[in-house]
Amino acid sequence: MELLNRKDVPVQETWDLSLLYSDEKLMWDALEQLKTDVRKFVETYAGHLNKAETIVQCLDDMEKLLPVVSRIWSYAGLAVEADYTDNSLRERYEKVSDEIIRMESQMAFVDSEILLAPDKELKKAVELAKGCKVYLQDLIRKKAHMLSPETEKTLTTLGRSFDLPYTIYNTMKLADISFDPFTVDGKEYPLGYSLFEDNYELEADTKIRRAAFRAFSDTLKKYENTTAAAYNACVTQEKTMSELRRFDNVFDSLLFEQKVTREMYDRQIDVITERLAPHMRKYAKLLQKKYALDKMTFADLKIAVDPEYDPKVTIEESHKYVRDALAILGEDYVDMVDRAYKERWIDFARNIGKSTGGFCSGVYQQNSFILLNWNDRM
Repeated sequence: MELLNRKDVPVQETWDLSLLYSDEKLMWDALEQLKTDVRKFVETYAGHLNKAETIVQCLDDMEKLLPVVSRIWSYAGLAVEADYTDNSLRERYEKVSDEIIRMESQMAFVDSEILLAPDKELKKAVELAKGCKVYLQDLIRKKAHMLSPETEKTLTTLGRSFDLPYTIYNTMKLADISFDPFTVDGKEYPLGYSLFEDNYELEADTKIRRAAFRAFSDTLKKYENTTAAAYNACVTQEKTMSELRRFDNVFDSLLFEQKVTREMYDRQIDVITERLAPHMRKYAKLLQKKYALDKMTFADLKIAVDPEYDPKVTIEESHKYVRDALAILGEDYVDMVDRAYKERWIDFARNIGKSTGGFCSGVYQQNSFILLNWNDRM
């Protein structure tokens, strides 16, 4: 078991960002072209979204811009996700983020202006729309919780500030925290986030598993106040936004975008705590018996229920697992898996999306990646 720096990971085990842009200059060129396209978009539609036909055309044109935004942001962002310790990558991501947030702020008028259109035009727009029908319906649903156009633009401009709690958490987790190795029976073992979560949590050897858990937990404890502060900032932010948007409570605010009712949410919590809990306690006892543990601890919950069947799968072997699992869906899926491994794809969503529609099936799904980053080890 080894903890590698990103630069030391074999190239074939990393994602290939050249599938997005073959070099960094092309990404910057695309960004400059996007800025020009956004300016034309704003000049064309700002102040004119009061007719159904214009609304639909506006959303159709915006659909053409969003994949470019996603591709640029992904090129810069995924590189940072792979190595938070590389300051040059982080600097590039900051510059790209600033430009994209600025463009999003310029385009923030779209939703607000559409909702200011007469109800009959909104209804007609939904009837005329093809790809963006669902988006329009969701937007109309949000109408009661939208703020003034000026406020919405301000909130969009502050978008990166809202991401700060998660950015701070990720920076602390992936750049600042340093784990010392731990020792069991005279042998030293390296430790890191990926090693613990991908290996030690599942380790059948109780001594190694529990020692890793203790060493991992002790290190995290040193950062508990920073983690708590970042989490509290996020919760405070969500509560404030729920009040500004006139929701009854923060739960309704967070569930609204997911189209989940409070009743559905409460039902899930009740099922987990009341009906699933007894079975999970039995499962924990089964693990304790299976491994002859002196006591059952939190460090023991993720070990395999059958210690004799816990296969270690290499990246090459995982190809066959995934291929066989999807073979029942047809040759198209098999071919997609083969290409994904061979070409070190970043995501399937971009390719699958070509046949499932664009903007209307969910404008922000452009950023929903199935990441094939086999080893983003730090």
